[in-house]
Amino acid sequence: MGVFDLFFDLTACLFAHNEDKVPHSIPTSSSHDGHPTPALPLEIVVSILEAAHIDSDAERTLGACSLVCKDWLAPAQKILYRRVTLTSDPAAVGFVTATSGSTPRSRALAEAVTSLRVIIDDNQPHHVSHSALAQAVLQCPNLDALSLAVYHDSCDPAKGQYQGLSRLFSTDIQSMPATRPRITTLRFDNWTDNASALVDLLEAFPSVTSLTISGTPPALPESATAPPCAIQELRIDCQPSLESIKWLLHDSPLRVLDFMREPECELLTCLLLDHHETLEFLALPSCASAEYSLALEQCTRLRDLRIEDLWTAQNAKRQLPPSLEHFAFSLGKRSALEPVIAAVKSNAPLKTVTMHMWSEDEQHPRLADLHIACALQGVELNVVRDIKAFRKL
Repeated sequence: MGVFDLFFDLTACLFAHNEDKVPHSIPTSSSHDGHPTPALPLEIVVSILEAAHIDSDAERTLGACSLVCKDWLAPAQKILYRRVTLTSDPAAVGFVTATSGSTPRSRALAEAVTSLRVIIDDNQPHHVSHSALAQAVLQCPNLDALSLAVYHDSCDPAKGQYQGLSRLFSTDIQSMPATRPRITTLRFDNWTDNASALVDLLEAFPSVTSLTISGTPPALPESATAPPCAIQELRIDCQPSLESIKWLLHDSPLRVLDFMREPECELLTCLLLDHHETLEFLALPSCASAEYSLALEQCTRLRDLRIEDLWTAQNAKRQLPPSLEHFAFSLGKRSALEPVIAAVKSNAPLKTVTMHMWSEDEQHPRLADLHIACALQGVELNVVRDIKAFRKL
């Protein structure tokens, strides 16, 4: 049932009563012909808008809902402002004005923001300025997730020093520490040559526990100070150095490690050995190396494992960690299913196996054996056809 089907059903029930039987608790308003018409209770309006929020075109749908009537405007705006995207300076200025806190509504909108995504490209006209970004962040007290993509940074070619991102938050936030939001999730897409920008952001927001980095690999800070954050979830879409990642994760209780690109063998094995006692989720593009498999066996608390390129026959004798509860992999013609079948038969904690499969892989010679093993052991076997959905597991 769609959102507006629910709306029509509810309004039909309300209008089915005679006018003299309308409950006093239901607010009424005058129609064009002068007769009172019942209005939807606010709880039902919010339920309709919440259902619209999970729609694939939620922003457009909620924007239309906000124009239905004045009773729908405030709740629709509060839901719309939960996740905000700023790509231009006029949009950032408008957002800062709308959340200035000068009126009760602007304070309500500022408090509604929990996720902010900002794109900065100094080469584009009317790009988001660094001061507008800092002000937008500081005006949202409940901001929990920040996604920042930077495609160009102002550089002084005479001095060879960057003047923009490295000082993005320092003045603004340090001058108003009481209003600094407690951001726990940070995604930083750094497509500039400023490798120190990530360290500056982490120093500005030491509450970050979930970090995603892509683009320019972060550089090891010049000072040997301890990292400002205790990272629990790390997702990497670049090729960082071992030294910078070891510094970043120093004394961190790492639980989630997601490599979107195949890491260097030394980096992966070192991280697995350093955090094998706390690591619960691991995602790898492949596990073709014997060193990978050997280090993987040390992760005795690993509950969730996703491998896009499964083992080949050369290292199919490796075993999966016995603590696994969910295993996801992408099946190919050369994939060796023996470790998966053995894990299904022997691993008591294993509850779910998710398999991404292309149409040409349906004739894999061991696929039927996997189906039988899952059925006998009571393990749920899910098949995913969309590779993008698989990578979001």
